[in-house]
Amino acid sequence: MWQGRFSNKKASMLPLSQKASQKSWQNLLLALSLILCGLAPAMAADTMPHRIPMITAGITETVVTIPMQDEGVSLQATVFKPQGAGPFPLVIINHGADGHVAPAQQPRFRYNNGVFYFLARGYLVVQPMMRGYAGSQGVLPDPLCHEQAKVALASAKDIHTVIDYMLTQANVDPAPGVIVAGQSFGGWNTLAYGTLGDTRVKALVNFAGGLNLGHCPRTPWGLVDGAGTFGAQSHTPSLWFYGNNDSRFPPATSQRMYRAYTERGGQAKLVNVGDFMNDSHNYYAAAEGIQLWAPILDDFLASQGLPHDIKNPQYMPTPFPSESQYAALNDTSAIPYVNEFGRKAYQQFLKQPFPRVFAVSKDGTARTAHGGFDPVGFLLNGCKAQGAECELYAVDDRVVWRKN
Repeated sequence: MWQGRFSNKKASMLPLSQKASQKSWQNLLLALSLILCGLAPAMAADTMPHRIPMITAGITETVVTIPMQDEGVSLQATVFKPQGAGPFPLVIINHGADGHVAPAQQPRFRYNNGVFYFLARGYLVVQPMMRGYAGSQGVLPDPLCHEQAKVALASAKDIHTVIDYMLTQANVDPAPGVIVAGQSFGGWNTLAYGTLGDTRVKALVNFAGGLNLGHCPRTPWGLVDGAGTFGAQSHTPSLWFYGNNDSRFPPATSQRMYRAYTERGGQAKLVNVGDFMNDSHNYYAAAEGIQLWAPILDDFLASQGLPHDIKNPQYMPTPFPSESQYAALNDTSAIPYVNEFGRKAYQQFLKQPFPRVFAVSKDGTARTAHGGFDPVGFLLNGCKAQGAECELYAVDDRVVWRKN
């Protein structure tokens, strides 16, 4: 078995492997606190934890089994259908991997930012599990050192089978063309798919794609050579996202991959996301990330004549407001409306992991939320439900409140 994909024990970082994507949506806790002006200190610090509310209204989730005739095995795939009767354009989103967990023990790839992005734009979303992962049968080839392309080319065959199957379904509209996307291991497999020359696929979207082999010190060279191989055989336009502080594939590797891919003939646009939070490998799954990459992806899809307008806005998170420069983040004396208990709540807010939100009201109350897909929407909707008029004061590491 090949090992050494990646692991991350910091819950605040939302790593983007398949395992971390699941945790991003299912396992984090979102806390909502209410601090009332004038209450005793013991009561003022009351906190009520809640599970993250999923944006599942109007989404149909189906698990399907897709036979691979040539291999004699079947693949497991999750299909998400948005509201409406269809037919819908098709997107395939490929999963990441955790080299510290056996493929068969890794969970089925489900909700993630890509799912919500494409559902909002009216796509039918299919997330297949590669051979040997979760409920998919078979096994991918065990690569020798410097053979990352070998695994991705085998995965491309799996993806092709899934597309063949899905295009026979009545609720799929083949006319606009198919999109293939993925992050990390899934992004690497996405690039490999271009080598098949499938004219039904109109765009490839690669979020920090790559494959680390734990036993191989030549992993970067294998990625560069593999990218060159993919580019020489691919004619499908692709969009690449990589950052400066990517803990898996730093610029020294990703930029060489891009050059190898394009110099051999591949069509690609590289987006350098810079330093994103504490690890740009998290750009895809972080609540802060989707608001940055969604407009870029919209423009790319538009350039390829693919659907990109939002049809189902209920599937997208509430945007994070920009920094107001009203006050320094740690200046508790600048917070309007609240008393000393509200300021203590703010100090606790500053200790919470991202994403985090702090809101104030003219009645002297303060509320905080952290974690989840849409903390801003969760907090503001909670305020409305309680009859309060909340104003956002801070999100993550910036003050956003603007004095009226």
